[in-house]
Amino acid sequence: LIEENVSSRKIKSDFEKELTGMAVFSTGEPVIWDEMNRSIVTLVMVYPPILFGIVWFIYWLKIRHRLAAAIPVVIALLATLWTYGIASWTGFTINILTSTVGLFVVIICSAYGLHFLDRFMYNATHNGRAEAISVTLKEEIAPISLSAITTVSGFMAFTFGKIEGFRELGILVSIGIALSAIFTLTVLPRFLALVTIQNGERESNKRFFGLAASRKLQRFSWIATIIIVCLSPLLLRNIVINFDQLEYFRKNSPVRESASVAREEMGWVLPFYVVLEKDSVFMASDERRMRELVGEISALPDVTGVSSIIDVLEVFGVPLPILQIASRNMELPLEDFLAGNSTRILVKTESTDAIGVGELRDSIEAIIGDFASLNPYIAAPALTMTEMNNEILSDQIITIVAAMAAFLILFTVVFRSFLTSVVAVIPIACTVLMNFIFMGIFDVKLDIATAIIAGVLMGLTIDYSIHLVTRYRQKRDVNIAMEEISPVIVASAIALAAGFGTLVFAPLMLFIRLGVLLAMGMLAGAFFTLGLLPVLLMQLEKRNRKKSENTY
Repeated sequence: LIEENVSSRKIKSDFEKELTGMAVFSTGEPVIWDEMNRSIVTLVMVYPPILFGIVWFIYWLKIRHRLAAAIPVVIALLATLWTYGIASWTGFTINILTSTVGLFVVIICSAYGLHFLDRFMYNATHNGRAEAISVTLKEEIAPISLSAITTVSGFMAFTFGKIEGFRELGILVSIGIALSAIFTLTVLPRFLALVTIQNGERESNKRFFGLAASRKLQRFSWIATIIIVCLSPLLLRNIVINFDQLEYFRKNSPVRESASVAREEMGWVLPFYVVLEKDSVFMASDERRMRELVGEISALPDVTGVSSIIDVLEVFGVPLPILQIASRNMELPLEDFLAGNSTRILVKTESTDAIGVGELRDSIEAIIGDFASLNPYIAAPALTMTEMNNEILSDQIITIVAAMAAFLILFTVVFRSFLTSVVAVIPIACTVLMNFIFMGIFDVKLDIATAIIAGVLMGLTIDYSIHLVTRYRQKRDVNIAMEEISPVIVASAIALAAGFGTLVFAPLMLFIRLGVLLAMGMLAGAFFTLGLLPVLLMQLEKRNRKKSENTY
């Protein structure tokens, strides 16, 4: 038994010192959470600076100005610090989900500054500095504000679910996004008024970052979309909804190695208990019933063994009532099995995933119903996984539906056209579908970590649709809008994908899967936005023009 606030790593180290020459393996919930907490510290403290360098480099490739490329990331980092400060002040805890807040805020919100800077540098070639700032602010205040509002809507959709970690993640990232948008529209213009930023050699990169405007890409995206939609029913069936804490670690990690040894040598990894309680001392009849219960549990196919007070009784040949009374008057090492008028049965199983643990719970519950006189109940930390796993699918559906509804309402209010709103969210829907297809292809489970990806992608890719539709409404020409916006979207998508891609070096498989899926999702989002949206907007423009002609 490990006391609270005592590191399992320290205990293992002490054993290794005492047992020189022997291999020491540690497993169990405290070990798992210790390793997760170490990874969380790495994610919070180490990755933001790494992301700064990666995003800065990609932005520099786009705008060719070292200081200007750093400004968007600095603003996002500032918002991240404020968010963590607010989280600490309001009592939020940093857990396996909320540890990704800084990652999301830095990567997502850097794009706001990039859009503003890119437009400012364009306007500065035709106007003085003060006028360029004023024009840029007028042009970008609407798309940046709307982008922030819709992204916040996507993350706040997590608050409709039942999993507390999702709700906390949604709230904190939303705070960071709101702060980033405010800083971009207030601090950045003042900074540009004080510091001279010359245009870099941007034309050399225009061809690369503007590839998205090609007609070939648009035709290819439509063909790809049709194929994806047709194949999606087959691929989506491969997705398994399950949750296994051990799979969050790399195969060569100490946690996985220790679990493998425990499974092979002892037949179990995580504790699973059946607790029996009475208001008085256990009687001889209770002992008989207890033996029957242990026998029935031992016969279950998923059970590799059972340890209980019955094992002690068989060794010493003492009746349970006498042993129970003796334990109250003498210091006997029975605390693992007997405490007061309660005893617990350790059920050994190799199952560590939510489905396996849930099936074992159901099997045992079917048995203990016949032993009501012993007041049995099940106690196992792993059951928390099962409860969360049961909520994942419903939370996922609620998140997607709530976010889509919020996007449609906001777009309809801002664009004053329901059809334009529908057109704007089509690339987002395709991106979410593509995410689940990736999961089906690469056999990635839908669990507490991967369940956040759809909501995050919706909140991110909405930014692309907003800027493209807004610029189209300003210029009234799809080609001009694509020429001005597509390079920024491509640069932003590459930066986001590269930023999330750094998670492949994270210590936990949980973050690796998260990073890979988000990176592929961001590229897919840019692909669908720049491939589908221009064609849809042109069709909508033709429809409106024809409707207008018929009116006259």
